[in-house]
Amino acid sequence: MPLLARGLSWLVGSNLIAPLSLLAALTFAHQAWMARDQRLVDQGVTQCEGEQALAVMRAQRDQARHAVEAAVKAIEQEKQLTETMRHDHQTIAKEFASYKDRASADPRCLSDGVLDLLRGNVPVGQR
Repeated sequence: MPLLARGLSWLVGSNLIAPLSLLAALTFAHQAWMARDQRLVDQGVTQCEGEQALAVMRAQRDQARHAVEAAVKAIEQEKQLTETMRHDHQTIAKEFASYKDRASADPRCLSDGVLDLLRGNVPVGQR
């Protein structure tokens, strides 16, 4: 123990303490500076990855929105086509009923095949 005390007193009293403490302080400061730089790099990487993920999500959202708009447009066109076809069908049915009524009034004007078609005796396309 006295030897340790004597060694410490020599070390504390000597000129070695100042340069060693300065070297230790510089080493710790350098390590702290490097850790700070690494934190900044990590934050930059995290921010960049977040922005990339956000850009990908926005692109997917826009693509989905365009797909929905195209589907809605197709549905609207289909509704219009269905309504047009329904109207045309009703018009044709009325005209056919009108022709049928006129044909039944004077059976001499039409051939037997046409009369059979109008009366429904022969399916269309069998003649």
